Amino acid sequence: PTLTPELLLHVDQLVLQRMGSCLELEEVPPDCLRVKFTLPLATVS
Repeated sequence: PTLTPELLLHVDQLVLQRMGSCLELEEVPPDCLRVKFTLPLATVS
């Protein structure tokens, strides 16, 4: 089955949230979209 862009975005947000990260969307005129995501730092032992 083909997934809609909205559903793919939601899946991406859920996966990043499970990793302790976040995905933010910000509308930037004219007709642009800024995507920002953060990833936690890994600890080295």
